[in-house]
Amino acid sequence: MSPLDPPEVPVRYRVAPLVGLLMLALVPLAALTALLIWSDAQADEHEAVETSQPARVESPTEPSPVLSTSMLAFRRAPVTLAGTGAANELAAAMDQLAVFIDPRSCLAVSVNGRPVGSWNGDVAVLPASTNKLLIAGAAVEILGADHRFTTSVASPAAIEGVVEGDVFLVGGGDPLLVASGLPAEDDAPDPAATSTLDELADAVV
Repeated sequence: MSPLDPPEVPVRYRVAPLVGLLMLALVPLAALTALLIWSDAQADEHEAVETSQPARVESPTEPSPVLSTSMLAFRRAPVTLAGTGAANELAAAMDQLAVFIDPRSCLAVSVNGRPVGSWNGDVAVLPASTNKLLIAGAAVEILGADHRFTTSVASPAAIEGVVEGDVFLVGGGDPLLVASGLPAEDDAPDPAATSTLDELADAVV
């Protein structure tokens, strides 16, 4: 350095920016400190309230109700038990009828495919009149319970009240139509329930 050069002036930094940075660093610290003090105060207040209130006594747990209805009670399975009870009553009623069954006959009763009672069920017998039950059931199913058999008379037109030619009797399947000239069977139906050809002839004349 020559004697003619001016002397060096030392560098000086501004103080204001440093102070500002220091203040910015202290603001979060002050906020955290205030939050910590507030949370401690809230915790102390909560503990004071809990201490002032009386302790809550837990009520004892009520015992479970005892099962008062039997597992086989009627209302638990009404359909099944009602069917069983009805079948037992029917079997008891059939016992009174079974006394009239001789050793050469048999009787078996079932409801909806479920056997109710059997008397001489293993005895082999001829079907006999039981076929009538099938025929009667089919007739009621097809014809109806109110069906009436009709027997009619056909002939040429009458001229002045006189029919010239043959008179025809047209049957309608009446199973109780009888003729007085035919021999009566041993198990003939009650005459009061039959229709005779003589009565039909008298009605035509």
